[in-house]
This record gives sequence, C-alpha cells and structure tokens, in this order.
Amino acid sequence: MEGDILAKRRRGRPWRKWIQDVTDDLSITAAETAHLAHDREKFQRTVRVAKFCSGQAF
Repeated sequence: MEGDILAKRRRGRPWRKWIQDVTDDLSITAAETAHLAHDREKFQRTVRVAKFCSGQAF
C-alpha cells in the first residue's frame, strides 16, 4: 500500500472569520448578532463599532 499526502496544513494560526472578530470585539454571541441583523441600522452601527475597535475604521 503506497500513497502520498498531496496537501499539507498551512503554517501559523488559523484564519479568523469576520463573525469571530465581531463577536469578540463586542463581547456578544453569534445568536445576538443574528438578532441584530433584523434591524439593519442597528446592525450597521454595531459593525462600525467593531471595525473601529479592531483598527479597520473606514
């Protein structure tokens, strides 16, 4: 039985998802972000705060 492993794991820490950054910066759960998404204006304000806190202000 012979075989080669074609893919290797990338070095370093795993990539973070956008939702992970938002929940960490605002100290809220993913369920709370889903609830925020129902109110578009409130969600946009929340995202702006999260981006500002992480240094990605626009």
